[in-house]
Amino acid sequence: MLLNNDSLGQWINGTIGKIRKFEPDDDGEEVIVAELDNGDTARISPYTWKIYRFFLKNEELRSEEVGSFRQYPVRLAFAVTIHKSQGKTFENVVIDVGRGTFAHGQMYVALSRCTSLDGIVLKQPLKKNHILMDWQVVKFLTNIQYAQAAKTLSREDKLKMIEAAILEKKNIEILYLKGQDEKSRRIVRPLFMGEMEYKGYPYLGLQAFCVTRQEKRIFNVDKILEIAEPEERGLLSDET
Repeated sequence: MLLNNDSLGQWINGTIGKIRKFEPDDDGEEVIVAELDNGDTARISPYTWKIYRFFLKNEELRSEEVGSFRQYPVRLAFAVTIHKSQGKTFENVVIDVGRGTFAHGQMYVALSRCTSLDGIVLKQPLKKNHILMDWQVVKFLTNIQYAQAAKTLSREDKLKMIEAAILEKKNIEILYLKGQDEKSRRIVRPLFMGEMEYKGYPYLGLQAFCVTRQEKRIFNVDKILEIAEPEERGLLSDET
């Protein structure tokens, strides 16, 4: 694996290749001739890394060079970190998450590096806790769902439809936004609507008999995105 960015753009930090031979350049310095993973051949010369010391002076962050080291910018790479693999494509991968992932999107990056499912080997079974999500993104997408739903079904109209279903003792079909931005469509018979509480937070709740689950369930009214008559979508209520 190469560890620097080539000034001519032949490779970047993280590029993988195979060393084919050593040969002298025009100045007599030994260079590595390597075949990169994209099929190109590159001549790799030693690279100099500078070491800096950072300090504050007059409340301004400054730095000074305190040393350097020079070596071939390569490292033996039987494996790469998931972070390092971003942007790369492989035909075969062996994924080892060790004790688990530690950043959102990490498992997605690992799985999406391979061109096919047949080329993926998992060192351990994939578990739900390996899939970490950025909850700020989930919240953002959820708010978008609420905003889009409000354009087609206002909160006032939603309450009227639920109240009518309670009075008439009839079923309605709802599209419900569950946790993790997951949608669920089901037929319910509304029984009661009023203020409820969950973990100390008040919300407008709906108690209804869920025809799908065949049991009473509690729904957050604000998470109901759509309401329709079951017959409108060619579905039957529990009365028919």
